[in-house]
Amino acid sequence: MALAFAAVLTACDGKPRSHGKSARAEDVLTPPREARNGPPPSDTFQTLSSRNGMLEVRLVAARTPVTLAGRTFPSMMWNGWYLPPVLRVNRGDTLRLHLVNRLPDNRATNLHYHGTTVNPKAPSDNVFLMVHPDSSYDYRVVFPPTHDQGLFWYHPHPHGESEAQVMGGMSGVLIVEGQLEQNYPWLKNVPERILMLKAHESPGSQDDEPAVKTINGRTSYTPTIRPGELQYWRIANVAADAFFNLRIDGTRVWELARDAKPLRAPEPVDSIFLPPGTRAEVLVLGGPPGRYVIRHTNVETGPAGDPNPEVELGTLVSDGLPMDRRADLARLAATRDLPYPIRKIDAILQHPITNRRTFVFSESSDGNSFFINARQFDPDRVDTRVRVGDVEEWTLVNSTAEMHNFHIHQTGFLVTEINGIPRPPDRLHDTMNLPFAVNGKPGVVKILVPFTDPVIAGRFVYHCHILEHEDGGMMAVIQVDPADEAVKESVARPALPSLRHH
Repeated sequence: MALAFAAVLTACDGKPRSHGKSARAEDVLTPPREARNGPPPSDTFQTLSSRNGMLEVRLVAARTPVTLAGRTFPSMMWNGWYLPPVLRVNRGDTLRLHLVNRLPDNRATNLHYHGTTVNPKAPSDNVFLMVHPDSSYDYRVVFPPTHDQGLFWYHPHPHGESEAQVMGGMSGVLIVEGQLEQNYPWLKNVPERILMLKAHESPGSQDDEPAVKTINGRTSYTPTIRPGELQYWRIANVAADAFFNLRIDGTRVWELARDAKPLRAPEPVDSIFLPPGTRAEVLVLGGPPGRYVIRHTNVETGPAGDPNPEVELGTLVSDGLPMDRRADLARLAATRDLPYPIRKIDAILQHPITNRRTFVFSESSDGNSFFINARQFDPDRVDTRVRVGDVEEWTLVNSTAEMHNFHIHQTGFLVTEINGIPRPPDRLHDTMNLPFAVNGKPGVVKILVPFTDPVIAGRFVYHCHILEHEDGGMMAVIQVDPADEAVKESVARPALPSLRHH
């Protein structure tokens, strides 16, 4: 396949990318010297940008050794990289992705484009399609001209295998350009950093040991910033199961977007809470010259949850010539009610509620089997049916003693209430943490889910994005019918396209 992309190589301690700068045609991907006779370092990634409305990518899934936290062990990766390519497209572009499966042990794989609002049918974002070993598949994903602009990610979604493959390293970042240009055009030239949050279990680790958390493949991430400088950090939790709650000691941070959806106004934050699958886009202000600890603060996931204790993940180094961004900070403080998020949120709030449903998330007493409404995932069963144009209110009930993390494919949603407390309508999500039960009282989250975009007609899933739970059965199938099609009582499973051998 001819590859119509420009590639640049980025190390996590390199200079931040100037937002909006496209890779030059003459940029050539050259592995660093230490990687030429072996696997690339775990803290380096490519950037592949679309050109003339097209991004063509080849991803090969294979077992590859990786060195993390000073230990080398076999893992599963795309193209041999623990941090696979960052894919950058524009609204209206087409992603043509050639996936080759060279995984051992008869492992099937596939790809899901998390958070995107694209066609859920093959050859697009169809998670029911499996690419078997020694086979390949050509995805073709079209990003509509109205698509949200921001930070998304991609990862395998084969039921029963998702956790192992994502934890192995098969998760990467996808960006639809234009977030700052649309909402903060006066900040469009602020330097950008991409942070991929991952976690792995070292060989021989015990079940009660916390996973080893990393930022861009490092347990000690050391970005630099000038005093007074503003940087645009795009932070993605692309880990299988781990929760992150990031804090940069003594540093001012503003959250601009969550799950690729801009907030109605920038929000000053002390920490950035990122359950599995969620993303945040923030502005970071360089403090006086010095070193500022980047830490994950403890997340209590419940009596039955996995440990997520506090750990230092790196240091932000403020050094160099000072910058004066006081005018930008004043404008940031005065920014309220951005037009794009207001339109998206108000369209949901003003739409009549078509239906109300309740979904109970539960698990077995041994913590090995997981359920939604007392059912485990069955790809041949449709659990929920809606029509294009519907807006539904869903009540998500967590009856367990650990957090779950709700995600629905192809659409975002508005959180209206958490444990009976109304939430301000200031942001949309595509993934949302469900608080655990306390003294037998379940955690309850209410959301409004719009099924209004005709592009999402088809069959997809909703599930817990703690992938151990998803693989254990906490996933269900939804069918979105075209607006002019009568809802039927049952749906036959559509035939999947045959996969051609590589």
